[in-house]
Amino acid sequence: MRSCRGHDHLPKVLPGVPPSVSAADLALGLFLPPDSAVRFADLGASAESPGIVAQHLAQRNISLSQEMQQFSFYGRVCAMKGLLQALPEDLLCAQLQQLSRTPVSDTHSDPTPASLLQQGALSSRQGDHGSSGAQHMGSTSGQVQEQGSSEAQQNGSARASSNRQAASHPWLLLSDGALPACCAAVQQSTDAHHKFHAVSALAFCLDRIKQCLQAQQAPHTPQGIPSQPTELGRLPDIPDVPHKAPAEEASSMPILAVTLGADDKATTSQAADSTTAEVVSAVGVPLVSEAMRAEIMQLIWANFEDSLIQTVRQVQAAFEALLDILELQSQLEAETQAAAADNQNFLHSVAATLLAIGSHRKGRYIPLAALVRRVGASQMLSMQSDLLKQTLKGMQDDAVGSAAATLLHQLLLHLKDDLVKATGSQTEGLPAWRHLWIPVLLEGLSSPDTHLRHRVSLYAVPVPLGLDQASVLPLLHQVLQPQPGQLAATDAQVATLVAILKTARQIGLYQDLGCVSVPGEGSVTIPERLLQRAVASRVESLQVDALQLACVHPRTTSLPGDVELGIIKQALVLGMRCTSTSMRNKWTGLLPKLLRRVLMSVHAALNRQRIAVPKTGRGPHVDAHAQEDLAGAPYERKYMAILLLNTLLEVWNAPDAGCKSYTKPSSRENASLANNPGTLVLGGIQFNGFCDRFFHPQTTKLLLGAAVDSWDRLRDGAVSCLMKLPSPLPGFETPEALLPQLQWACRLLRSPRVRESDAGSRLVCMVYEKYVLGLGWQVQLFPQCKAKLPESGAYHDPAEASVIMLSSLSLWLQADIKAGQADLFHACRQSLAHGVLLALHYLAPLVPWAGAFGDQGHAAVMRPWLQGLLQLLEEATELALQPLSKPQDSNIGAEEVDADDMEAQAEDIPTEEGEREGEGELAPQAQVILTGCWLTMKEVSLLMGSLATYAPLPAMHGSNSSQEHTLEPQQLADMGIAFLHILTTMKHNGAIDKTQAGFTALVQR
Repeated sequence: MRSCRGHDHLPKVLPGVPPSVSAADLALGLFLPPDSAVRFADLGASAESPGIVAQHLAQRNISLSQEMQQFSFYGRVCAMKGLLQALPEDLLCAQLQQLSRTPVSDTHSDPTPASLLQQGALSSRQGDHGSSGAQHMGSTSGQVQEQGSSEAQQNGSARASSNRQAASHPWLLLSDGALPACCAAVQQSTDAHHKFHAVSALAFCLDRIKQCLQAQQAPHTPQGIPSQPTELGRLPDIPDVPHKAPAEEASSMPILAVTLGADDKATTSQAADSTTAEVVSAVGVPLVSEAMRAEIMQLIWANFEDSLIQTVRQVQAAFEALLDILELQSQLEAETQAAAADNQNFLHSVAATLLAIGSHRKGRYIPLAALVRRVGASQMLSMQSDLLKQTLKGMQDDAVGSAAATLLHQLLLHLKDDLVKATGSQTEGLPAWRHLWIPVLLEGLSSPDTHLRHRVSLYAVPVPLGLDQASVLPLLHQVLQPQPGQLAATDAQVATLVAILKTARQIGLYQDLGCVSVPGEGSVTIPERLLQRAVASRVESLQVDALQLACVHPRTTSLPGDVELGIIKQALVLGMRCTSTSMRNKWTGLLPKLLRRVLMSVHAALNRQRIAVPKTGRGPHVDAHAQEDLAGAPYERKYMAILLLNTLLEVWNAPDAGCKSYTKPSSRENASLANNPGTLVLGGIQFNGFCDRFFHPQTTKLLLGAAVDSWDRLRDGAVSCLMKLPSPLPGFETPEALLPQLQWACRLLRSPRVRESDAGSRLVCMVYEKYVLGLGWQVQLFPQCKAKLPESGAYHDPAEASVIMLSSLSLWLQADIKAGQADLFHACRQSLAHGVLLALHYLAPLVPWAGAFGDQGHAAVMRPWLQGLLQLLEEATELALQPLSKPQDSNIGAEEVDADDMEAQAEDIPTEEGEREGEGELAPQAQVILTGCWLTMKEVSLLMGSLATYAPLPAMHGSNSSQEHTLEPQQLADMGIAFLHILTTMKHNGAIDKTQAGFTALVQR
């Protein structure tokens, strides 16, 4: 059978049953209400075979229509959705001739958009569905209401006329059954979910009608469609077919008889009466009447601003399909000018209704965009002269911006075509077109409302520039042209310029920020002072846009120009003084893009060897500014400088991550660049992204000073910068130079202040990763700090050096435990064992368990060390758990704290140079003990969790892994028992929380 979709040959829905018979069953069972007075003639003899489905249902003494009438409301809607997409055209448009019809009293006129607005029917309907979409329809002009009343009278008389002529029209399942059923389903929806499916069914139904009408306009006449019908949608007069209705049926009941096509002649040979209907076309033309059009528009008005966005999209699809149907119908009825005039009147009425709605309503823009092509952009502007201005004004609402941009695009597109056609050439049409929208757009961009200005630049500016790229030049000329009496550029002028440049850069209209040029049209020079003023603006969004212009480029291999470098230099100076966290985060987010752009452009230039690059070049002077702001600066400037240095080191230390064609230097070049990271070497040319004095001992000292700052973020960032510097650190290339730093780190580890012990632990981790693992130095931290270079010419085994340093930390932990067992108070004045445990906790993820200790020899060394460490952790738990579980036994409860008990002076507490007298006082004795014990227990739990996470376990049975293990399963179980003991014994909330974290890590392992 033929379908509306490309006339594909599809199997019949019911094998052996003509499409007209199936259409009748579907109409009675699904698309007509159960209490409908419509009946069909007896079709039992119309087919030789009743079909497989019909035979099966006949055995149960029911019919297909009776079975479908038992569907629930939701089931009927879903069935309609599926059938409207799957049924072929032959069935949807099978013609059922109406033999008689009960007169229908026309007691009311058809609802029109204006009459619905006047009567308030939409608000009541939306209230039932919990939607606010129709409330925007509540106020319109009196002129629109008068037009609606006039149209309502016309629609009422049209319905009466259609009722009188109904006897000669065919009844089609698609237009006379499915379409009213979908409208009724939308009206009867009880919630948003049901309404969505009902509106979807309505959209599908209208789409199928449009497809069928498009099929009628095919160049060739499809098989089964009369080439010259007497009238659109009307069959030849057919004599009434005598039909003996059951006694209980009223004589006046409407009866629809199936009009069979030529393919069904053989099946009607047994119809037996001489008055059988004449055979006519099997496929009719589905049309939408004026009454049905009004009913559909009523539903569309009520749901254009539904709360569910999916429903709104389906409503928009239904509206556009309805407009296409009306246009196709007017084309099919081209010989009758009244039909085309009626369609235009309807479109103008809908457009007037939509234009009367406020610009802040989202629901008006998509329908207006659909009407522009049909009504005409010039005609729509004549109906509302300030439509462009109102559209830009509506963009102030975040939810309206995208829909308003759609309407703006349609208006400008068709206005451009209209003016070009009217003038006969683009030379005269384009200037007139630009004169329509440039003043309106500049007014929106220069608005004192910063939010509106941002939304207009985001949604409105790309529309005209996308339609006409050369428009950027007259737009910039008008922005840069000073107004009469204006001495300096205003903030609005600067914001407008930045918005236009940003949009033009995004769509690739220019390359150089200092000069915007269009081939064949000319160029405009951009004053640098205006862009620098934008960077220094008080408006944060304007600053970000100006920085984005300087940092980001569509071509990642384009080097920054002089204007961009000047903007970046000023932004660096201002960024160091910035106290806004939001602005600082946005600036640090743009900086990596700038540095990667410089890196990739330099790499591309060196690779092509087309651009003259000095043998040792320099990137942006970010490093120099950062060094100057580290010393003696407040927190904001220090933190900003650390972020900049981290970003610079991260980008330039890994050029292969940003350059796809990057090739690693040769071994000789690697040797020469070991102390000079961040250098690109291609073809014998070197380009260094850092200034000459960056890799200097002074830089290392500045970062070491920041690594012990009181702010956690500064400490973390400073250590991260130190890790990215070359190994060994500048100024600490020998063991003699490194030894004072090791002693300083050890003193910090013994400090009772957490910020100092944390800084010492981070420095120990830095030494372990850069010197021990990276260079193979042998470093000891206890009982004395020692650093030794590996023997010259010998193999540098980092695993052996790692074991030496870890063993020294174990000895340190053992000494702290013994000191605590001897005198708990004096040991807690140095934080008991918290410092060394914190260092081991930080080192656990850095230990190369799988790589360095994978062989049998190193695994054998690590097992005893790990076993001894677990034993020490058990002893530390016994030492620190007692005061936390039973503080009253140790006389360190809260009631024991005395204000005069301030014996803890600073004689043996490590203090920083310059610390004033009295700052070494800690706290009362009871508080000192409790603090030292709970910090120790916290690190014991976290260290056990780290060991359980990173230490390798024996391979599972059947595994192919050859890695040697260092942690036995029994040791893992013992740690679990220790965790349970701590959780059930300790009475300190902070320590319990950290113990829970360690226990969770163990359980996950």
